[in-house]
Amino acid sequence: MTTGGQAPPSGSSAGSFGYRDRHSGHHSWGLAAVASPVGHTEVRSSSSAAQFSHTAGLGATAATVDSAHRRQPEGALDGRSAAMAQHVTVPVVRARKGGVPLVMITAYDAPGARITSDAGADVILVGDSLGMVVLGYEDTLQVTLADMVHHTAAVARARPDALVVADLPWLTYHLSPEETVRNAAELIRAGAQAVKLEGGVARVPMVEALTRAEIPVMGHIGLTPQSVHVMGGYKVQGRHADAAAALVADGAALAGAGCFAIVLEGIPAEVARVVTESVSVPTIGIGAGPWCDGQVLVFHDLLGLEDRVLPRFVRRYGALKADAVSAIRSYADDVRARRFPSDDESYHAAGEVTAALSPPLAGPASRLA
Repeated sequence: MTTGGQAPPSGSSAGSFGYRDRHSGHHSWGLAAVASPVGHTEVRSSSSAAQFSHTAGLGATAATVDSAHRRQPEGALDGRSAAMAQHVTVPVVRARKGGVPLVMITAYDAPGARITSDAGADVILVGDSLGMVVLGYEDTLQVTLADMVHHTAAVARARPDALVVADLPWLTYHLSPEETVRNAAELIRAGAQAVKLEGGVARVPMVEALTRAEIPVMGHIGLTPQSVHVMGGYKVQGRHADAAAALVADGAALAGAGCFAIVLEGIPAEVARVVTESVSVPTIGIGAGPWCDGQVLVFHDLLGLEDRVLPRFVRRYGALKADAVSAIRSYADDVRARRFPSDDESYHAAGEVTAALSPPLAGPASRLA
């Protein structure tokens, strides 16, 4: 059975999770969660006899877990009122474990930050996905630390109420803990209040070094886009029991090293549930099902500014690209028909100034001559 209230799509097959190829078909999660007689949850691979089990009180019904994830803090009028009563900080995010789900939006500039903050989001992630979303690259590997500093500063200048977290781009935290701290400091100076890095157990020394330097760290496991070549594409991770168990271990290691939250990307909902119940810090999902402590989507995806692909995990709440194309087309039509600008949209000189000009202004044709 599945625990998310939704069965995996029938007839689906393994395929890319997708960024440039996110238009690929549905994916078979390849895992089923089975409640054991002793209160464990065993995640069984459909393609292997291997199993892993985790004692984390997961014998609870879906309704019980759903209620726990959506319980409101005492005195709260609604989820947003409780969350946004103050400027969101790292301790505020950490304290939301098991409470009202966290809302994180990936945004890259001051207008996006203002909109996101005004809408009441808890966290703004300045993601290295900016390479693909706004810079036109094929993947995130082309993004430099200078790119991230530039966009982080733009977001920070909007002074959002949301916590600002910035991605450490590829090869800025892989060589040594010391270099990791130096590079993260650049993002903090640009206005970030925390940094995010990808990877599990292998990143523990970097996370520990950052926390010793008083730099808050958000982890990121599962589908890690900076590892696209190792994964052979943007593919769902943790489908089989050994890989799922490794993700649980990764989550525990990152939480133990000091991460205040962990992003779970592109993993089966059942596995994300086990990871979430296994760690003491909030998990934030993207393509990881409903059991995480929060969710994240990219600003351009949820607003429909990016319409070339529609990943399975994206729900569009707007059609802003279509609106923008229509608006620009109307503007172009008005310019070509000389309907824009109108007299009210133009500045005018005093009569004596106009009279003193030579030759006299007779209309658009003479002005353009």
